[in-house]
Amino acid sequence: MRQCIRDVNKFYRSGSRAVDGISLQVGTGQFRAIQGPRGCGQATLLLLADGLLAPDSGTVAIDGQNLYLLTNDNRARFRNVCMGFVSQQCYLKRYLSVLKNVLSPSAAGRLEQKAVPSICSGVLALNLESTNVRRS
Repeated sequence: MRQCIRDVNKFYRSGSRAVDGISLQVGTGQFRAIQGPRGCGQATLLLLADGLLAPDSGTVAIDGQNLYLLTNDNRARFRNVCMGFVSQQCYLKRYLSVLKNVLSPSAAGRLEQKAVPSICSGVLALNLESTNVRRS
């Protein structure tokens, strides 16, 4: 699965630009981390990429399908099966390891089983497999 974000912009009522002309591609089995100083638009970019917040302009597509041309219900179904990220509002289970938190959608049948090896290898590459979730 390939995600492509092309020339995405998001403006707020105040006129501030949360996301300004961002383009990004993520291929099958690849992971990306978004970082920057507080308030620079990382959370907004993730919401745009996950189909939760429509851009003011630009395209968010997965395998050529523009997420924002789908109905809300179809976009929710698509997200449930094909996508996921850990946002800054971490709703993780503190008693589980990072790996087990990441894999928890597979236990609920919301994660394609063919994606599990790729997800595991990403967590292992970050050396987080046995790390417990902590609140700072």
